[in-house]
Amino acid sequence: MILQGAFAAHGHLQHLVLAENNLKYINKWAFTGVPELHALDLTSAGIDYLHPGTFRDAWNLAILQLAGNSFVALAPGTFAGLHHVEHLDFSGSQIAWVGPGAFDDTEGILRVDMPSQQIYWIGDDAFRGLREIEDLDLSDNHLSTLTEEAFDEHVLHSHGHHHSHIHLDLTGNPINCDCNIAWLLAHPFSTSGTCSAPQNRIGTSLSDLTEDVLGCP
Repeated sequence: MILQGAFAAHGHLQHLVLAENNLKYINKWAFTGVPELHALDLTSAGIDYLHPGTFRDAWNLAILQLAGNSFVALAPGTFAGLHHVEHLDFSGSQIAWVGPGAFDDTEGILRVDMPSQQIYWIGDDAFRGLREIEDLDLSDNHLSTLTEEAFDEHVLHSHGHHHSHIHLDLTGNPINCDCNIAWLLAHPFSTSGTCSAPQNRIGTSLSDLTEDVLGCP
């Protein structure tokens, strides 16, 4: 357990390692008073939930290591205030759903890894805060579909000037290749994975889908 203002007495703290613990609970004001914190290692720290805004006072945080924890869901505003972190890795968690606005009020996140979770549902606006995303790994989950409403319109229609594609990894998901995923053909995604349904498309690579193949009006 980490309580409110636990590190405030160390106002110039820049690197903090809390890995390999059994923290379970982090007070949402735990990182108040450490504005110079640059790197925070919470790898395998036994955390199963993060309060929305937990990192909002860690203004200069650039490295946040979260792999190996026990997250089951990402609530709205969980990462609010992260303006310098470029990579979030949730490997080893058991996330089942990603709620609307989980990445709201973030800037500069380029890569998110969520492989081998238990994700069966991703809500509308779940990724709307990821306006500069380049690589999104959702491999080996339980997704049968993914809607364009999960993303910000900025990503769908005018993705960053420095690159033209977002790599979206859906490998190992039971994707139903129907007209509900046709939007992927029209937006700047380079998508990995194969179809699990309908019967006549089983095994078809998502990257090989066309409007003619899907037969959408």
